[in-house]
Amino acid sequence: MKGHTPIPENVARFTTDEILRATNGSLQNAAPGTERSREHLGVTSDSRGVKAGSVFVALVGEKNDAHDFVDGAIQKGATAVLVRRGFQPEAVSAEGRGVAIIEVDDTLVALGALARFHLERWRARSRGKVIAITGSAGKTTTKELTRALLEVRATPHATLGNLNNRVGVPFVVLGLLPSHSHLVAEVGMSLRHEISALAAIVDPDVAIITNIGGAHAEG
Repeated sequence: MKGHTPIPENVARFTTDEILRATNGSLQNAAPGTERSREHLGVTSDSRGVKAGSVFVALVGEKNDAHDFVDGAIQKGATAVLVRRGFQPEAVSAEGRGVAIIEVDDTLVALGALARFHLERWRARSRGKVIAITGSAGKTTTKELTRALLEVRATPHATLGNLNNRVGVPFVVLGLLPSHSHLVAEVGMSLRHEISALAAIVDPDVAIITNIGGAHAEG
């Protein structure tokens, strides 16, 4: 079994207004410091990786609910947090810290929407192209070969390790910089409709299917 690839840091920039528009979210508070024009730098779903001025997305997993760590993320300096509708931080006064509390229907979907917004902005500025690779086997090898070939004449950004699911792919996309010419995205599947959800995020110019079999079909 493959090991877990740590989520890489990113320096994606969003204003509060851009987050609201991208995610169809609602601003829970309107205290001083939560102006819609305020800019935030970097997105994370790990409260341990929060940096001052960053966006914290409270994802809900099989074992952990990151809403339990929202207060800690605010204390560490997050200036915007994405939470499920109806959630309110308790231990920390977000309003007193000028933190934008943004409510969304589904934080995982919102993470993907943020990534798509970032990708479209990158595409418009750099005229970059997206290559998405999937298949029951051979995805990673094909991704690495594609990245290596592009590096001869370009500056591609590619999936790290096995970050090919609905959490990993958005964070790969958020790592895009203006200097990148291509995105080479590995797209996996372990749940029904996962590929269509990921394809909607990366919106590929070129799609590669290495093969189709019964692998990873437990979901």
